[in-house]
Amino acid sequence: MDDDLNAPQALGAVFSFVRAANRRLDDGSWGAGEAAQASTALDRVLGVLDLLPKAPGVDDQLRDWVEAKIAERAEARKTKDFARADAIRDEIEARGVELEDTPQGTRWHRRDA
Repeated sequence: MDDDLNAPQALGAVFSFVRAANRRLDDGSWGAGEAAQASTALDRVLGVLDLLPKAPGVDDQLRDWVEAKIAERAEARKTKDFARADAIRDEIEARGVELEDTPQGTRWHRRDA
């Protein structure tokens, strides 16, 4: 604690990240999967965001796997590789996870949760 943590500068960096992420979402260069991955990466450093609340029956390993697959599926859809996107969806659903595509992005939950 002897060093200055410079919390105002850190918060400024977080707000800059949010502005940049919103611009990328608005211009279509990012989908919900990319935004979720970037936010999760940011939170791994800061550990302050509660983006992915703990759900019953969902461990960190499953959450990371599903989020990565959703991002992979979003990229396949973006490149119009719909056969690959469907195969990824089937792979996710085979693990007991249900996807819901919304205008805000893909949401998911355990079928049994």
